[in-house]
Parts: sequence; C-alpha cells; structure tokens
Amino acid sequence: MTNIENPQALEGVRVLDISGPAGFYCTKLMADMGADVVRVDPPDAAVDCYPGPFYGGESDRDHSIYRWHYHTN
Repeated sequence: MTNIENPQALEGVRVLDISGPAGFYCTKLMADMGADVVRVDPPDAAVDCYPGPFYGGESDRDHSIYRWHYHTN
C-alpha cells in the first residue's frame, strides 16, 4: 500500500501571535492546522493572562494549566 502524505491546510504559514487570552484559541487552531505559530509574551506578563488552576500549587505562568492547554505547539 502506498503512503500518501496530505499537507495540512496552513503548512508553511508562519503566524506571529501578539494577542491576549481572547486570541489564544485562534492561534491554537492555526497551529493544529499546520501553521508555525510564534507567541510573543512581555517578560512581565501578568498572571491574569494565565489563570488557574495551577499545577503543583505554583501560581506563575509556567504552571498554568490554562496556558498548557492553549500553547501546545
């Protein structure tokens, strides 16, 4: 049987994501469709952008389960 590759809809497209929480889902969908998404966060990004629940009791953006869900690519 021949293995045929099907390119993804946004393969080869690069997206610069400077959005806030309202745009996270959109860029997640674009990444799931093959786009290369580059997310830019300010160094002092507020915890408000990455709400809980938090993994391990640490309330910072690196432990936000919300962030892990939307930034999977």
